[in-house]
Amino acid sequence: MDEAVERSYAANGLFLPFMQKYAVQAIARGYLSERPLSRLLGRYDSSITKTAALDVGIIAAGNIPAVGFHDYLVAVITGASVEMKLSSKDRFLVPAMHELLCGMFPGRYRNVSFVEKPGENYDALIVTGSDDTAEYFASLYAGIPVLARHGRFSYAVLDGHESAEELENLVMDIFLYYGLGCRSVSYLKVPEGYDFSALVAASSAFGKRIAGTAGDGIFKPVAGACRHEAALMGMTGEQFVDCGYYLLREDFSEGALAAPFGTVYYSYYSSDAELSGFDETNHDRIQKKYLNFGTSQVPEADDFADGTDTILFLINIARYYDMQVQGVSAEQ
Repeated sequence: MDEAVERSYAANGLFLPFMQKYAVQAIARGYLSERPLSRLLGRYDSSITKTAALDVGIIAAGNIPAVGFHDYLVAVITGASVEMKLSSKDRFLVPAMHELLCGMFPGRYRNVSFVEKPGENYDALIVTGSDDTAEYFASLYAGIPVLARHGRFSYAVLDGHESAEELENLVMDIFLYYGLGCRSVSYLKVPEGYDFSALVAASSAFGKRIAGTAGDGIFKPVAGACRHEAALMGMTGEQFVDCGYYLLREDFSEGALAAPFGTVYYSYYSSDAELSGFDETNHDRIQKKYLNFGTSQVPEADDFADGTDTILFLINIARYYDMQVQGVSAEQ
């Protein structure tokens, strides 16, 4: 694992060793420990084993360390044969964990292989990436079932009474992995008249704490982006809040636009009805809504991306193929 971390950092400067190790530890706690795995498996009956005859392709994103591990895990759980195409930005961690698991559980992982380019003859495909990437592969593999995950964002709701500790946890949800994960908080809803000074102070406190763990270099990747965005907004007269290593920028359209690197959007609300309206308007783009902070990047095994049950997706495909073999129509 140490070698995989070093190689990942050499290939992708955003994958600081501190963040990679955090990601692996989160996987160990949230995906591979007994309680979350038992809760996940308890959702299914024996039909989970029917997917063993499937050939499944997985095309993983590369935005955060080991982001494709959950898809890898659920495919292994079902026993399907898996070909996994990793992003060039994140191609070392999952294979390293795979080798460790193979040593611990000989035979269980024998049907998993890592490939340089996707194959052609899959029974199902799982692809995660940008909107363009997802649409491209959905079109390319139009003849088979494709679970295509598009770009999404997560947001947090503040009420103005958060403690300093809660705000520091929120900053971790914002800054960890530089906000590039779909579960990272990249948008804030704050009450009318919200005073950002406490959040700025919490950002400073978190910055000092994380620099003590990971070194001052942790801020280097976003420093240039923040200066660039601040200069642009300064020229146009647009107001922003400088949190030291990320910027807060008001989204006047409330369109939940993708924020520039190192920038978090915010908008005001005055009622629960406004929050509900925001949820409804952006329903297809929201990954998570956070009312409590500090756990955005520690999902558990049954916390499926986009809320789509990947195991059930594979089970239903296996059932469909079984029906075809038995001469039962899809309508039936």
